[in-house]
Amino acid sequence: MPQWFSSHTEFSGSVQSQALEILRASTLASGASLDMYPSRVVDYDSNEIARGLHIEADVYYIPIKTNQAGIDSFILHDQTLYLLQMTVSDTHGISDELWPFLVSLKELPSKRNWRFIFVKPPGKILACPVPHSAELWDLDLYSAEVEVM
Repeated sequence: MPQWFSSHTEFSGSVQSQALEILRASTLASGASLDMYPSRVVDYDSNEIARGLHIEADVYYIPIKTNQAGIDSFILHDQTLYLLQMTVSDTHGISDELWPFLVSLKELPSKRNWRFIFVKPPGKILACPVPHSAELWDLDLYSAEVEVM
């Protein structure tokens, strides 16, 4: 199964790693930073989702349920939906349950304005297998490094 790789540090070793390093260096040169200041935080539950939770811009949404389908939190900022998944693992997939969850939300921008961001500790190389769900194949994947204290 194909995989997406992310690293903020150099890939080294095999021929495959050298090819990934060329891509990593190119991508890192075009990196971006996000400056967001949420107006508030909303803890939501599955009942709210079932009723069609209306998403507001610049509100940081965190599920009450710790095993929410596929993401740890999300925020809508400047007509872009940022889906955040924290991980310390070397491999982390995207749950097929994510798609039904996302289409149940109201007031979302078009899918081309969705960004799935893996938030990981520095120095980790992350592999993400291609999701089984075809609706998620064209999801834009990113990574961010955050020092875990």
